Formats: sequence, structure tokens, C-alpha cells
Amino acid sequence: MAENNHPLAKWREANNRTQEALASDLGVASLTVWRWENRKRTPRIRDAKRISDKTGISVGDLMEAAQ
Repeated sequence: MAENNHPLAKWREANNRTQEALASDLGVASLTVWRWENRKRTPRIRDAKRISDKTGISVGDLMEAAQ
């Protein structure tokens, strides 16, 4: 499987978290986390702020990764 270089995927791997666990923490579906990490969707700003609060990844980095 190819390495996912999205900052959220990297954070999950470094912190031994599944998409399902992170989704539960953020109050979203695991499919939503998959879509963000695979650049199928960009997080809404409120979701990006929650992700940032949980992971320490900046909102700017999250938005840039979606491009």
C-alpha cells in the first residue's frame, strides 16, 4: 500500500490511531476522515479547527494538504 503523505494520515500513524477512532473523537464518520486523507474532500473550517485542536496540525496545513 502506498504511503499517504497527508498530515492527518501521518499524525494518525505516528499516534497509532485508526480512522475510526479519530472520526469518533471528532464526531464525524470514518468515511469522512478517509475522504480528507485521500483528498476527496476538504474539511469544513469548523472541522479543521477541531482537527487542529485534537492533533496540533495547523488549519493552514490542513487546508493546503487538500489542494
